[in-house]
Amino acid sequence: MFADDTSLFVIVEQPHAAADLLQDDIRKISSWAEKWLVTFNPSKSESLIVSRKRFRQPHPPLTMLGEQIPEVQEHKHLGVFLSNDCSWHSHIDYVTEKAWKRVNIMRKLKFSLDRKALEIIYISCIRPLLEYADVVWTNCTKYEMDRLDKIQHECARIASGASKLVSLEMLQEEINWESLTNRRYKHRLTLFYKMYTNETPNYLSSVIPQPTENRYN
Repeated sequence: MFADDTSLFVIVEQPHAAADLLQDDIRKISSWAEKWLVTFNPSKSESLIVSRKRFRQPHPPLTMLGEQIPEVQEHKHLGVFLSNDCSWHSHIDYVTEKAWKRVNIMRKLKFSLDRKALEIIYISCIRPLLEYADVVWTNCTKYEMDRLDKIQHECARIASGASKLVSLEMLQEEINWESLTNRRYKHRLTLFYKMYTNETPNYLSSVIPQPTENRYN
């Protein structure tokens, strides 16, 4: 629906063959844009090669309207930072920085709002930041998960009025918020169920292997 969300991708087996496929698609898009008087800006477009390989094969550059599309190490797509090495450092940095700004606002309000109002602020304005698209980046590192947990713990202290001397166990018992780890797990289960019952687009549902007859449970 929005031109700046348009993306092309291909699974690369042979870099030159993959580049030819993408270049042909770019040519078709450029022809469509010219026909319908839509302007694409090649300098604002980006090329991202995603791989866990230590030694990567050279990939031919892509061009649009005679101008080379710049290759980047990371790209923000629909609110999620995708990195060329499949890591989530940039995305977690982005999420935590944005969330801490809201935590600071919540902290300033703790003496003028009651506990219920403070909990609503966290659940409606801060926790969604920590969980947005979590089924995609849930394989981030333990250190990055701890950074997100730290934000929930701080919000729990603000809402409950607990000091930093209170243990995390007692804090959890007092605030009774479900852990972010458990919530991420439930989000994955929910998505898997929808994939299994064909309630998701085919590119997701088709990933689920078909059941086979065997003598094992």
